[in-house]
Amino acid sequence: MSYKFIDDSGGYNYDLLSQEVEKFDSHDKFKYNETYITARKNIDWLNLDADISQKVQFLSDWNTTIVRANKSLYIEKFKEVAANNSLKGLLIKYKLIEISDLKFDNENISNDIKYIYEILDDILVPCNMISFV
Repeated sequence: MSYKFIDDSGGYNYDLLSQEVEKFDSHDKFKYNETYITARKNIDWLNLDADISQKVQFLSDWNTTIVRANKSLYIEKFKEVAANNSLKGLLIKYKLIEISDLKFDNENISNDIKYIYEILDDILVPCNMISFV
């Protein structure tokens, strides 16, 4: 399986994706909001334990209405993600693997990816956190 992304290159591992974000951030036509770029770069997004309040504040400040309305709940949910050692281990394990190199027919890999999505979806998806009573 092959993916075509920016510059017609194949699937990205995290480092290549990060380089593409840097390209985007440095491109003159996209420099519409240096404050946003600076704020995003000042947060350690890779370290799940770090900057939780800043992460939630960033999401709140940049027009994420659901986060703004449920800020304290998001802080607790980010802490829950940070405390999940199984999730952290899997993110580290797959961080450097290109998507196109993942063998989804391998049951272990497939189960790992499903687990990552299930945990993050259950914890961070807004509709799972908000009760409309």
